[in-house]
Amino acid sequence: LRAAAQSQESHVMMIGIGLGLSSAASMARAAEPFSTWDATDAATYWTRSNSDKTVVMTDAGASWRLVRGTTGRASGKYYCELVALDTVAGAATWIFGLASAAANRATFIGNSASGVGMRAAGNFLNNFTSGTGAIQTSSATTAGGVYGFAVDADAGKFWYAEANIWQNGGNPVAGTLPAYTYTPGTVGAVYPALSMSATGLSRWTLRTKASEFSYSPPSGFSAWG
Repeated sequence: LRAAAQSQESHVMMIGIGLGLSSAASMARAAEPFSTWDATDAATYWTRSNSDKTVVMTDAGASWRLVRGTTGRASGKYYCELVALDTVAGAATWIFGLASAAANRATFIGNSASGVGMRAAGNFLNNFTSGTGAIQTSSATTAGGVYGFAVDADAGKFWYAEANIWQNGGNPVAGTLPAYTYTPGTVGAVYPALSMSATGLSRWTLRTKASEFSYSPPSGFSAWG
């Protein structure tokens, strides 16, 4: 009887421990830091949804507009994803990339030295100060398409992936063939950014939590948070 009681007690303790671990894991996931699309950037020209992680441009003027994520990175290695929720055929309708705190939200990414963007037409748009790069992007987005960004903010290197294939032959883990390079001390913190040229054209979701990624960050890179 004593042995049976001890066995039952141990079983209950194991269940309790298991529940505690599960609860702790759930709490950790809930507390995982993440970025949203910036409320100030989005206030005039964009509509946010999905806890502010999804945007669509709603500016009646149908001019180029810019929105950034809320968290910038000035040091470290980080990864995030942008997800297209709609299929958009045609060129020169969207641009995504990185923007600094100095970027103007009433224009497009890369219209000054405060950002760099990849355009649907298949080329870089302008550069950060002292930056260089060459990359080709697709001319259309497909609903559910996932675009990954890997940034080494200490080295000033930026890689871009479509469906987990790093473009331009880049390798973030090895630190080779970045899509773009910039001078960190000149640019400062960089933010994930998106520009659109027409209202209601496409919805985009920003993913910065590891638990939401479609693909694992490159080794040595952390979730953007």
